[in-house]
Amino acid sequence: MSQALQNAEKKQGILESQIERKQEKRQVDNQDAQKERLESTKDMGARSGKKRFANQLVGKIRHLTPKEFERLQGFPDDWTKYGVSENGETIEISDSRRYERLGEAVTVNVVEAIAKRLKRQ
Repeated sequence: MSQALQNAEKKQGILESQIERKQEKRQVDNQDAQKERLESTKDMGARSGKKRFANQLVGKIRHLTPKEFERLQGFPDDWTKYGVSENGETIEISDSRRYERLGEAVTVNVVEAIAKRLKRQ
């Protein structure tokens, strides 16, 4: 192998390792930034909205909680959190069942607006 070819391969190897190190550093920096954002919003209330946007700042998609679904549907917080079992006991409903129930619900605000409009006519 010629000296020029060996030098070129050596330079290419060095450049590739530098790129890898920069990518690893960027990934670590992004993880650190995400942790800092989440830590800075940890003590804030969920209603403030700041905690919600912390995840969006790092480009992640965050699923809505059942409580947020309830708010979107116009229900009070924890409206679907408890139910009654077959033997009459109060039980806590699983999140997956709550999502299901909220997905089947009619939005209270929409029904209210339709009823008001029909009443006016």
